[in-house]
Amino acid sequence: GIASAMSYLHANNIIHRDLKPANILEDDYLFPKIADFGLSKVSHSKASMTTQSMAGFKGTPIYVPPESWETGEYTKAGDVYAFSIIVYEIMTVEEPFKDFTIPMIFSKVVSKGYRPEIDSTIADCYRNLISRCWSQNPEERPTFDNIVDELKSNEDFITDLIDKDKYYEYIDLIGTLGSSF
Repeated sequence: GIASAMSYLHANNIIHRDLKPANILEDDYLFPKIADFGLSKVSHSKASMTTQSMAGFKGTPIYVPPESWETGEYTKAGDVYAFSIIVYEIMTVEEPFKDFTIPMIFSKVVSKGYRPEIDSTIADCYRNLISRCWSQNPEERPTFDNIVDELKSNEDFITDLIDKDKYYEYIDLIGTLGSSF
């Protein structure tokens, strides 16, 4: 659901820039709703930039991609990085970098490429998805369209703890709701 909503935003050239659990709400049916667009922007070329859309550090430190710390610019790939941290939290029920100060985040995560260890009890497909999404190189990260397609087509994401029929029902429902995000 989160990946589908972000795919919709990116298809409409909206970059969230502060994707984090606190900005993902659930409706009465537990469908995720992306919220808080205070730091969001419509992506456009540098030629059309205005003073209101100037680059600069945006977001919550543990969800900010390494390249944004260094350049102050934020792209769609930055939202994918934030998504990886969220998926890590969902899968491990742990807060990454919880004991890190901001200078430690910059030193270890940004400069040295540190990422938390993904427990071996997490299915390989999820471990692989998280690792690709938090790649130090933003060009190596998948798009949300790629992520949604992978979640739809790779049955490895349906682990023993997941009801296959409900998984596909959810995918179908999200597909029909896509235009109402």
